[in-house]
Amino acid sequence: MRTTAKLKPLLGCIPILIMPFILMTCTPQGKTPAMTENDYLSFHQSLLTIDSHVDTPLRLLHDDVKLGVQHDPREIYSKLDFPRMKTGGLDAVFFAIWTAQGMRDDSSHAAIKQHAIDMLDLVERELSEYPDQASLAYEAEDASRLRGAGKY
Repeated sequence: MRTTAKLKPLLGCIPILIMPFILMTCTPQGKTPAMTENDYLSFHQSLLTIDSHVDTPLRLLHDDVKLGVQHDPREIYSKLDFPRMKTGGLDAVFFAIWTAQGMRDDSSHAAIKQHAIDMLDLVERELSEYPDQASLAYEAEDASRLRGAGKY
């Protein structure tokens, strides 16, 4: 394989790598305006903030966690609920549907698949208890639409 063919996938990264240097030239050296805490909070609130791995479905299954109720993480090991999402400015999460591997045979695979489906059903049931606060997003555009509607 030619060297240029090996480097082709990396060419798309060049704009990302040089962007910090371009941005540094846009601000006069030594004269960066100070941001206040309110500036930081406003900036944070302007973003669609997503946690890309949340193990809460396991807590829903085992700890009787309710997403609409703030929990003490020292008592119930859930780190996620809607009140804390609001306080922290978290707009969306990806629920991790974890299953143990188990044996590698057809019946074990079927059982693991069913366990994953059961966990997804549990997440859907839990969210259905809070239709004014949350909904599942199936496509990227759904996350922005839900945020615009004031939902998680």
